[in-house]
Amino acid sequence: ICWAMRLGEALPDLLDLAALPGKKVLLKGNHDYWWPSITRLRAVLPEGMYALQNDALVLDGVAVAGSRGWQYPPATPEDERIFAREVERLKLSLKDLQGKPYRHLVVAFHFPPFGPKGEATSLLELAAEAKPQAIVYGHLHGADPEKLPKEYRGIPLHLVAADALAFRPKLILEVG
Repeated sequence: ICWAMRLGEALPDLLDLAALPGKKVLLKGNHDYWWPSITRLRAVLPEGMYALQNDALVLDGVAVAGSRGWQYPPATPEDERIFAREVERLKLSLKDLQGKPYRHLVVAFHFPPFGPKGEATSLLELAAEAKPQAIVYGHLHGADPEKLPKEYRGIPLHLVAADALAFRPKLILEVG
């Protein structure tokens, strides 16, 4: 968790993450005030660390697409505007996969792609249409993981918020 306000302040945290095993794919969260333009961010990311914004990435045959998402249901007209924008961003991300070869797809969100009672949203519907092997999401501080939806249309839904996982990695997909 990084509470930096500027990219330079966030770099030590990014370097700490980069030092952990494996490749890392970042999506912007609602408190990532340090996140500048995607071009500036990508220019300073350490090796093995990638950032998504309106696009997708394929690493070793695994595609990752996604968007930040937003709270649902929207509470204000501004929330409605932001939610609609995030739907468009997910469309752009999934469209970016066209023509790219991959064997597996993971769709990632910062906010959960479902409502507070587990109801489907347009983000979840759009993600499911892409037929991913998994959908991951975070931003559920203090939620009871046992009460959250575990799948949608046969697609596993994974809560990957660091605090919910006690800051331990979670296996999402085994690939050969």
